[in-house]
Amino acid sequence: MKKNGRNTTLTRFGEEFLSCAEHTLSTLDEGITTLHRNARGEGLVAQGFGIAVVPYMDILQKLNVNILQIRSPNYERAFFMVHNDCVFIPPVVQKFRQFVLDDGMMLTEEPA
Repeated sequence: MKKNGRNTTLTRFGEEFLSCAEHTLSTLDEGITTLHRNARGEGLVAQGFGIAVVPYMDILQKLNVNILQIRSPNYERAFFMVHNDCVFIPPVVQKFRQFVLDDGMMLTEEPA
């Protein structure tokens, strides 16, 4: 397949990559379109088809939905940090990792 102005031919792998890239971009476009629809109040909840548990966002005030604050049950979320010992870790990342290992538990303590 010749490209305009470049006089290049795509290999089989190039054609496969191009196909994957086009599919990926198409999927992203569909996702953005869905986000825009939801922002305009055209989502399933706004149309009366169910409920959603979401973090509070100012845009919720503009949608045709009822907002109920969830007060209980209390929940806890666990976060993890991973790294690969086989790749270079920049010094700033090493310092952050050491901070988490040394002082990270203090961040989970209840205030006095």
